[in-house]
Amino acid sequence: MVEETKRLKAELAELEARQKLIIASLESQKGIIVLTLDKHYNYLFFNESHRAAMKLAYGKEVALGMNLLEQITSETDRVNAKRNYDLALAGIVHTTTEKYGDLHVNYYETKYCPVYNEKHTIIGVNAFAQEVTRRVRLEEELRQSEERFQLLFNKAPLGYQSLDFNGNFIEVNQKWLDLLGYKREEVIGRWFGDFLSPLYIDGFRKRFPMFKEQGQVHSEFEMVHKDGSVLFIAFDGKIGYNEDGEFKQTHCILQDITERHQMEEQLQEAEDRYQAITQASMDGFWVLRDDGHIIEVNEALCSMLGYSANELTVKNVMDLRADETQEEVERHMRQIAELGWERFEGKYLKVDGTAIDLQVSTVYSKDRGYFISFISDISERKQMEYELRQSRNQMRDILEATNAGTWIWNLTTGEQIINERWAELLGYTMKELSPITSNTWKDNTNPQDFLKAQSEINDVFDKKAESYNVEFRMKHKDGHWVWINSIGKVTVWSGDGKPLIASGIHLDITERKRAEEKILYIGYHDQLTGLYNRRFYEEELKRLDVPRSLPLTLVIGDINGLKLINDSFGHNKGDEIIRKAAEMLRKGFRESDIVARIGGDEFGILLPNTNAEAADQIIKRVKELVATVVVAPLDLSISFGFETKIKQEEDIELVEKSAEDHMYRHKLYETLSMRSQTIDAIMNTLVEKSKRELMHSKRVSSLCATFAATLGLSETEISKMRMAGLIHDIGKIGIDEKILNKPQRLDKDEWEQIKKHPEAGWRILTSVNEFSELANYVFQHHEMWDGSGYPRGLKGDEISLEARIIALADAYDAMTNPRTYRDAIKKEEAITELERCSGTQFDPELTNKFIGAIKEGVF
Repeated sequence: MVEETKRLKAELAELEARQKLIIASLESQKGIIVLTLDKHYNYLFFNESHRAAMKLAYGKEVALGMNLLEQITSETDRVNAKRNYDLALAGIVHTTTEKYGDLHVNYYETKYCPVYNEKHTIIGVNAFAQEVTRRVRLEEELRQSEERFQLLFNKAPLGYQSLDFNGNFIEVNQKWLDLLGYKREEVIGRWFGDFLSPLYIDGFRKRFPMFKEQGQVHSEFEMVHKDGSVLFIAFDGKIGYNEDGEFKQTHCILQDITERHQMEEQLQEAEDRYQAITQASMDGFWVLRDDGHIIEVNEALCSMLGYSANELTVKNVMDLRADETQEEVERHMRQIAELGWERFEGKYLKVDGTAIDLQVSTVYSKDRGYFISFISDISERKQMEYELRQSRNQMRDILEATNAGTWIWNLTTGEQIINERWAELLGYTMKELSPITSNTWKDNTNPQDFLKAQSEINDVFDKKAESYNVEFRMKHKDGHWVWINSIGKVTVWSGDGKPLIASGIHLDITERKRAEEKILYIGYHDQLTGLYNRRFYEEELKRLDVPRSLPLTLVIGDINGLKLINDSFGHNKGDEIIRKAAEMLRKGFRESDIVARIGGDEFGILLPNTNAEAADQIIKRVKELVATVVVAPLDLSISFGFETKIKQEEDIELVEKSAEDHMYRHKLYETLSMRSQTIDAIMNTLVEKSKRELMHSKRVSSLCATFAATLGLSETEISKMRMAGLIHDIGKIGIDEKILNKPQRLDKDEWEQIKKHPEAGWRILTSVNEFSELANYVFQHHEMWDGSGYPRGLKGDEISLEARIIALADAYDAMTNPRTYRDAIKKEEAITELERCSGTQFDPELTNKFIGAIKEGVF
């Protein structure tokens, strides 16, 4: 048992050592500390891993030229370090494992090697180290565990137990009790299975009879300690017989093999990890002897090179090198053996004879005399590097052939190197600009822009930004400003982090800046009028809402009747009115005033440093200007209101609202006059479009008033009907006069245009208070008694009496007077048509009365 345990431990140690080498190989590129000192312990070289280790251990930022011993804050560490470096300076190559650190302590395994010059004189020391704290602690724990195990194993006897025929305890020794934590009285007489792990109880039931029959047994069980822990126990047993040869009792020796069992599991786990690292790795893997013979490979390497494992393990690595001779390979292997590890790149032959670029990370084991390497296929990366070089060359050619000016700036000397295009952007030749320094840029850059550009560049120099992208103006040779987009970065830094070389390009973006200015203009101006828009007005209102602008007067202006004008004359006429209003406002207000169109028919004007009296005078002047404007056939009318902010604590929004309220009060009476004027203008315009429409409207007006009197309506109602008949077709103002005067019958689309006039007339009339009641009569005058009319499809009494009267008068006049596309018909024929449409198009009762009036000669 003891020998087997030792063998397992040895195998585990061997495998763990091998595994550590593998892991070291994997992590070598990031975990190895490398430094070189001169004979006075001053740094000649160190890598980033050493820099980080010194920061961690002593809180020191090291730099080339510093003295290592002066950076070590622990006196003990300084003494140990000096001793080791002195040994190396004396020509002694040696390796130590020692702990270092003041702020943070770690163990390091370090190899110290003297550095020779060409005369073989020692001039310094190379040190190669890696942090092994965890390994040292594990080794110490393992050593202590081993001492405890040996003491226990050497001094304690094996456990012993004796069972009766049924498997109940007869006897146990003290070791057994100590092993499982019980007292003797808790065991004797109990069944052995009570002390087994549940998984093993059924197995004992089956094997115990076999044990009694065969006379001896070797088995392994899991037994449960009194505290609930599980022990793995090996049993060797024999049967004791009486003098008659019959079963008497069992005699069993128990050995706690829990540790061995765990070690076997660890061994298996280590083997599994080893296989996972080597076989499951995406990287290739090999183990070489000192002579370069391949003794182990993984599947990834086989796939990489196209060989089978058997084919590779009969080869020497020298057979695979495509870019080194045998002598070079042997020399390289000696170098690796001396250093202990290396990562390098090389070309290796595949099975088909082609070469492949590989990166090899190798660790050398002196104890075992072999190399362990992980290999990566870097062919794709090498190809990309080649393509990158090609791309850079192409980029250089492109820059030289394009409009980009290029520059390189030596920040130490101030010298600048530019290409010809850089000078051409400013209208110069390179010769004219010579000598070219940083002042060449400064002297030709707009002074205001230079400060901002310099600030951005300084951010890069101070490592606050990786690169800069700044725009500024530079003076062209002929005197105008050229907009330049400068893009650059620092390309070379000193060891202490200072910028040495910067480079970049200059692009002419003058045209782009002009386009941006145009876009900015559009963003702050109203397209229809050219005035400022609401966005600019609101920003200016915030900007001017400060003490230095007081008193600040806000003026709100609103075009009267614009909706009515749009509905009646169309939006083109409305736009003309808006443009004319903007022109008058621009003329009437001062150049320093902010005039903006802030809504469809609304204007906002900001008058800084203007009191109420001055503002009132300015508005009177503007209103006089507006009163002179006629946009045929309409007069321009604008209602104004204003309010003045005197104290800073006044809320500007309340001031603006007060100005709006004043405007709306003025608008109440100014709009009435404007709307009535607009109605007159509409009728006059309609007459101008079609003389026939004027005559038709007058006749319908007369028919409506006469018929209303016949029906016994009041004088007020008769007057309403006279006016309703006159304006019943006012909605035709928006219809093209070509359609109104067309000599032929209207087509479908033209008829659809005509059918919109009742609704258009309603919109016009509802905007004027004195005509609002007539609006519904006009809206319904083409509705039919049976519901087949337009625009709403009303029927019967849903149609107002007044609209039914207009419908009869409109139809009768249309029939008895000539149209452009037909002649007039006689009264008798008209009566017949009215009778035919009675009850469908017209109110039957009203139609009978209308026909009666015709026959009586009322009309």
